[in-house]
Formats: sequence, structure tokens, C-alpha cells
Amino acid sequence: MKQWPVMAATAVLILVLSPFQGTDIGKLRPAQWVYLSRQEDTVALETDMGDRGEGADVISALEDLRRSAPGELFLETADYALISREALEDLPQLRSVLRSGVEVCLTEEKPDETTAAYLRAHNPGLTLRGFFSGEGELPVLDAEEGRWMLVGGQKE
Repeated sequence: MKQWPVMAATAVLILVLSPFQGTDIGKLRPAQWVYLSRQEDTVALETDMGDRGEGADVISALEDLRRSAPGELFLETADYALISREALEDLPQLRSVLRSGVEVCLTEEKPDETTAAYLRAHNPGLTLRGFFSGEGELPVLDAEEGRWMLVGGQKE
């Protein structure tokens, strides 16, 4: 019975001196989609939260994105990877950045605040893993008169 206060004090001391720190949930920036684009020698990564990073490749663009985001960027929540035609050659590098279950499609238009809602309703159906294992063609997300539409496919 006399050991109980000693054990409680030890537990409190461990919690106070713990090297693990929590993350303030208000600082998390969960992404619904990630947009990969390229202009000449610069790769850009953008999220639906308005965050943007640029670099010579996907990894350096991701580092820039994390540095410039006004909070903790959380890409594990991304459901969609949208790729510009110019960045198609950079698509393999996304495999080390995003979950393999992320649905992927090619797009000619920069995504906006309506893109995730459209994709949830009209599932692209091809994951990053599926694309690289040859399960199908890359769907194309097109914008026509301000409306999104999944059309056709694109082989790598």
C-alpha cells in the first residue's frame, strides 16, 4: 500500500520528462489530393490546402512543400494524385511519397476546391500500385466549361 504513491509519482515523472511530444491537431494540414506538375526543370507539388513546393525532383519539391506549409503537412490522408502530362515522367517518384492505395489520374487542368468532391462521386478506380503493376490505363480528368469529367485513358 505504501508503494502506490511512489509508483504514481514515478508515472507522473515519466510523462513529464518523456522525449515524445504530441502534435497540435490544429496545426495539421491533411491533404485530400496532391497535384504533381512540371515546368521545364522545375517539379511542383500542390495540395488542396493551397500549399505548394518546388524543386528539381519530387523529393526536393516535397521538402520545399513541408518547409513552406503553415503547419504539419499530412499527406497520408490524400486519396488522389493528379498528374499533369508534363510531369508524367516524375510519377514513379510519387511511390516513395504517397500511399500505394492513392487513386491516380492524369489532368490537363489544375485542380481546385471542387476536384476532391467530384473524384469521390466519380471514382477514378486506378491506384498508384495498380498503375505500376499494369492493372489499367491512367484515367484522364478533364475540365470542360468549369465542370470536371473523367475521360479516356493514357498509357505510360
